[in-house]
Amino acid sequence: MIISPPFLGDRDPNDTDEQWIAKCMKGDAPGHGTFPVSFNMCWHGGLHLEAPTQNGAPAPVRAIADGEVVYHRDGDDQENPNPLHPQNYSDTPGVAKWTDKGVVVIKHTTDIGTGEHATNVVYYSIYTHLKGKVETGAHKGKKIYRKDKIGTAGKIYGEANRIHFEIVCNDDNLRKLIGRPGTQAEVNTTAHGRSDSVFGEIYFQLPGGTHFYATKPADSVTTPPSATNPPVYTVEEDNSFYVGMRYRAGDGPAAQRGDVFFLAYTNRTIEVGEPAYFSPLQAGGTRAPSKLPQPATANKPATPEAYELEYKLYERATEIAAAQPTDSRPAPSAIYEMLRFGRVIDTVNETAVPSTVPNWQKVAYSATESGWVNLNATDIQIYSDADFPHWAGWTVLNDDGHAEDSRCEASKLKLWVMHPADKDGNKIVSPVELEERLKASWVKKRLEKTIAQFPSDWVDTDADVNAQWNWLTDRAQAETVMIDPMSEDDFNLFKAHIKALGWWSAAAIPEADLARSHWHLQPRGFVATLSRCGWMSVNELSQCLPRKNLHLQGTTWQPQTIASWATASSRMTRWVAHLNLAMRKYSVSSSKQRIAHFIAQVIEESGYFQYVKEGAGETASYAPWYGRGLIQLTHLTNYQKYGEYRALRNTNIPTEFTPLGWNPNTVLATSNSNFNAHNCADSAAFYWTCPNITATGKNILQPSDTGISYADVLECSRSTNGNVPVQNINGLGTRAQAFLFLKYILLNAVRPGASESLTFQWRRNTARELLFNTDGTPSLNRNGEQRRGYVATTHTIEVPLEYQRST
Repeated sequence: MIISPPFLGDRDPNDTDEQWIAKCMKGDAPGHGTFPVSFNMCWHGGLHLEAPTQNGAPAPVRAIADGEVVYHRDGDDQENPNPLHPQNYSDTPGVAKWTDKGVVVIKHTTDIGTGEHATNVVYYSIYTHLKGKVETGAHKGKKIYRKDKIGTAGKIYGEANRIHFEIVCNDDNLRKLIGRPGTQAEVNTTAHGRSDSVFGEIYFQLPGGTHFYATKPADSVTTPPSATNPPVYTVEEDNSFYVGMRYRAGDGPAAQRGDVFFLAYTNRTIEVGEPAYFSPLQAGGTRAPSKLPQPATANKPATPEAYELEYKLYERATEIAAAQPTDSRPAPSAIYEMLRFGRVIDTVNETAVPSTVPNWQKVAYSATESGWVNLNATDIQIYSDADFPHWAGWTVLNDDGHAEDSRCEASKLKLWVMHPADKDGNKIVSPVELEERLKASWVKKRLEKTIAQFPSDWVDTDADVNAQWNWLTDRAQAETVMIDPMSEDDFNLFKAHIKALGWWSAAAIPEADLARSHWHLQPRGFVATLSRCGWMSVNELSQCLPRKNLHLQGTTWQPQTIASWATASSRMTRWVAHLNLAMRKYSVSSSKQRIAHFIAQVIEESGYFQYVKEGAGETASYAPWYGRGLIQLTHLTNYQKYGEYRALRNTNIPTEFTPLGWNPNTVLATSNSNFNAHNCADSAAFYWTCPNITATGKNILQPSDTGISYADVLECSRSTNGNVPVQNINGLGTRAQAFLFLKYILLNAVRPGASESLTFQWRRNTARELLFNTDGTPSLNRNGEQRRGYVATTHTIEVPLEYQRST
């Protein structure tokens, strides 16, 4: 699922994704656009967002994800100055406060994992209060793609550059999105969380009696001797202690982009007089060391804890595996998955790591103290952000007793909002009291991750408006949220305003797809959470194959056609599940920037996802250890590293593979039509993140996290293909062009046009040339013959950026 905010504002280099999304989705003023309640404790389905600055001007409104426009309505070209015009409805009599009526509604269908509960997930995004005409590409019936321009933010009650933005879905798709039905308010904590979709922060529920230790026990020890390492803290028996494992995944400040942080969540009262709720013990959490501090010796000084654990997962997995008894040692690849997710997710291809293998991590157990705790102990339940867990702040409100009108009757939400504003206990809260209450930090935190079921704000018929709002004229009902009921004249003015902005019946969305009373998800929380998913649908992956590029032939660049949409879709259908599993396991899909760098390299290595076997490899001097896989493993030592990591052992293997101990033809690829797709994708992501194999000795996540410049692409290319002079990197032109293309598909940059200029150094000729010394004399080999090789030069080309889209 690839998703972004409806506005794409400017971003500071050290912004985290969450910080940048907050800048792009600025708004949510109490009483004036708060979700899920706003004026007078009435349901409010979305957020009022103010357009941020992009390149010095208010940013346009854009589609948050690929989809189909199911309804649109143009806004007005000009405002009507008449204060009695329905769109000038105001809380100040006689004062016109214009509200624009332009609307776009998009239906999105996507995947967030595997299986029936994580594929073909449908949700809708709603953009209202657009001014003027919406973009032609955002008209009803049109396919629309993420970042496509929809229109221009208009006015809401006289405030300019604003939209109302919503995320909604029906019952079936809420279950797919959050992993449980709306009738289940909280995650089931008696079993592991969902495994069909796993992303973002990983959470461990520590049972009562779990011990923390001052000193890290050995990787072979699950219970250290109490005489030498006694517990310093023991979890209480109330099942309310959760540990969150948060990977930076290239996000935020450069010094922390490979770090892993652990946060402890406990159910506490943060503000006096407020109900208790889960919150982290430490604001920043505990950074996980990849290496422990070493004491000073006679020969060397002491060393502090080393971080960047995410870049060191392969080393940690092999260390932990080596510490286990030989006769019961799990494959390092399974331990890698345990370190990555807390448990083995891919049970089809990996065996679960037994609880006898500890996962010692340093975690805070108070605001000021930390200790070592085993996160692979028996009875620990494990979850992720895909579970939308209540201890991470998510609340599902399913106790609304008035599903057909606009009154909020959700008892839990009323407890948050009306206490202590309702000081005399009469359940009557004035608008002023309500607005002040909505400003309280504790309340804002609770509302930031709310999911609630209630009817659409956008009714447009007399019958629906009366059903939803007629209670405002009844004194007994109106008194619960305001001082006086509306008079008939006031209600008629209000009704005309609602109908002028409404569109529900005009949109005619089938009730089976979205009934008038449906689920609303906090839009900013939804975008921030699902942006961590990284699982890509076949349509999203198909867009990653360029239609065209330039190919160096001799000394000139020639245009070539890569793949039509039908071809791209066919190729990616074969790879979608396996590539997603591999990118998820090795943390590639934790960041869209990582995905772009990785796929750019795979595109060249596999000939645009066509080849998993080196051409004419059987005749190579290093046969039978020629290239296999999407990023081709080559040479015996690299095959051995992968075999040791996966604990591969075959019987009855051909004699030629005896030095290896397993058959790479059957495990990886016999030919480009006979191969194991899972292992070809897994070995590629393993290669990319295993510093013992890469040409530069680095986990390539590290240079991919550095940035999106050509220098970053070059470093990833060197690590993948060879740490050699630039002219000797095979396919560098393709790698650089692919990344430039992918930058506009996967990241949040907007395509500048049909092409973009790229200047880079590479070989000047596809054929090896005669080489000369710096003084102009021929460069000779030991036999006195003039040497041949590639000569570096600078190229400037116009890289085609034509979208790969269905027609």
